[in-house]
Amino acid sequence: MQGLSHLKLADTVLFLGAGASEFAGYKTFRDFGDLILDSVLRYKERLPEMSVDTPRLIAESRTALERMHRPATHDNYLWLLTDYHNFCGKFDTHAGLQARFPKIKDEVHSFDTASMTVINDLTKTTFCHYSRPRDTGTAGEEVKSLYEELAIQNKYNEPFLPIFTTNYDLLIEDLFTETRKASPRVPLVNGIPGRTRHGSKWTPKAYEASGIHLYRLHGCVSWFKDPQSEQISFNRPDEISGDLLSNLCVMFPGRELERGIDPHGFGFKTLYSSLLTCQKVLFIGFSFRDDDVMHILLAANASRKRPFRYLVIDPRIGPTEVLKNLRGAARRSAFRVQLPQETNISCLNLNFGKPNFKNTVLKFINHK
Repeated sequence: MQGLSHLKLADTVLFLGAGASEFAGYKTFRDFGDLILDSVLRYKERLPEMSVDTPRLIAESRTALERMHRPATHDNYLWLLTDYHNFCGKFDTHAGLQARFPKIKDEVHSFDTASMTVINDLTKTTFCHYSRPRDTGTAGEEVKSLYEELAIQNKYNEPFLPIFTTNYDLLIEDLFTETRKASPRVPLVNGIPGRTRHGSKWTPKAYEASGIHLYRLHGCVSWFKDPQSEQISFNRPDEISGDLLSNLCVMFPGRELERGIDPHGFGFKTLYSSLLTCQKVLFIGFSFRDDDVMHILLAANASRKRPFRYLVIDPRIGPTEVLKNLRGAARRSAFRVQLPQETNISCLNLNFGKPNFKNTVLKFINHK
């Protein structure tokens, strides 16, 4: 595929969801409202102060999500708040609506201001919660060793493992820093020369080397866009200013970038290409609720002669739930899609990061 000359063939592809970071203390998506409202947790995490309106509107949003039977995840809070903001914007620009409901004009403006304040509070909390390094101890070393082993299994002489994630945290980069007890057997590539070098700019050329290739489909809390050059560079500040906040390179509701723009477009194109040639995809802690990812999984499956195997590690879901979520995404997709057979989905109900999980995962992957 043009523009993807870096692409190498891999038997196993890895996809990381929120559960792959939970063991390190990152409450990335599930019940994100608890992180926002828990004063003790906010103190321990040294999270920034919130507006007085934020706890009330977060609580109201949680109730609204429950009534819509939607999980109280990070993205769903932002999706709902962005909908509120868009509604208020429509009201503000439609003279007919203002003429029909003149008594609520000021209330709508006030609600819009409150919604935007909560969105900013959520974004600052996201940055602070995800950007700080965590002490993962022996579990972190075992995670790193697992990824290295998967890369070696893919190609012994030139280890290679493509990892795709929708997570925003820097857990993998921190696991592979040279300052840890042992240098990695297989280098990590994330598109940033030096991986975490301050000011380094993202480039697709970084992926021409062998190693563990990390693709951040939804950006990262330490990636920032330069307003002049539009380039993405790495920065890990202790505090986040208003200017930095507006240029934070993360793709969640209300902050979506132009479709196809790099590095997100590069990551999604690479994911699709990898799915056309791999034999199995290992999903760790992925809820199968992200339509951007689901549509690509189903579209790639439809373009293959034989489907790839779904290997799922999550303590909460089984093949029936995975297939149900895939079927729902298929109904919403504009692409030609193909659902896998349930027999092609294998699930391991395991909490990632538990003792001896590396050997358990490797046995699971290599079975059959």
